[in-house]
Amino acid sequence: MTKEILFIHGAGGYAEDGKLAAALQTALGKDYTIRFPQMPNEDAPEYPEWKSTILAELAEMNDE
Repeated sequence: MTKEILFIHGAGGYAEDGKLAAALQTALGKDYTIRFPQMPNEDAPEYPEWKSTILAELAEMNDE
């Protein structure tokens, strides 16, 4: 089973941070999976929306 890493982009930075997420995946190799969700309303983030998305992502991840 691969280890999962949740990578959250910065505000307004999904496209830009995608390069970093891809580089991280390449560096870590096949033993890891990078989860890189696009966060809601990234140009004007709101805590409740981001919290909900992060919790949903964490719920789908394996226990490690």
